[in-house]
Amino acid sequence: MDSQTAETLLYSITAVGAVVWVIGLHFLVRSFSSEAKKEEAEWAQASEERPPANWICGSADVEGQPPTLIPRAIAALVKGYARGIGSAKILERGDDRIVFEGVTDFLRRRQSPFRIRIAQIRFTSLENNRTRIDYAVQETGARWLLWVGAGFQCAGLIALVAGFLLVRVFLVANPSAAARTQTIQMMQCVHFLWPPFLFAGIYRIGRRAVRNGLDLLVHNLPYYDLDQR
Repeated sequence: MDSQTAETLLYSITAVGAVVWVIGLHFLVRSFSSEAKKEEAEWAQASEERPPANWICGSADVEGQPPTLIPRAIAALVKGYARGIGSAKILERGDDRIVFEGVTDFLRRRQSPFRIRIAQIRFTSLENNRTRIDYAVQETGARWLLWVGAGFQCAGLIALVAGFLLVRVFLVANPSAAARTQTIQMMQCVHFLWPPFLFAGIYRIGRRAVRNGLDLLVHNLPYYDLDQR
């Protein structure tokens, strides 16, 4: 491999790596920020304060009234029927809301790193026998996934810069054609570029599982049987 070909190869691999790094940075930053801006805004309209960015929020408009729906919600939470949430300990029951926290269930050996630190489900009576249900959940135990991804993101930048300089000095400029062929080793930087997608992706999937579990719970409350076993 001649010097010009080796240099072109080096620049091409570095350029592709830089694009992947930028995409990974965008994916990671979006994962750090809340994925429920619209839901948070809706919650804030009816609340005195906006929940923090790491809270998972949502709402539903269902049939029935709070006095009927609240006992069903409590039964579902206590019995662990809400998927993605696990076991729950009821902390407060009011006329229009439920406050609960998640409890680690080691017997079920749940693999998800997500835990519910505190959560609130609020019931607002509407016309025509309808109720608006809003929920806000503070998750805990999974933010480390994003920080690990951020660490790999920094390592990826270092690998791209250091790799480019080392390959250019010791391989591209090497008088040996066999040594210049090793310019392809610049591709080893990929080992630092894919982990941010993995860790941020696991975090997003976990948040989505919690949100989907709560959505399923609140939408099914009108049809939940208190005597269900």
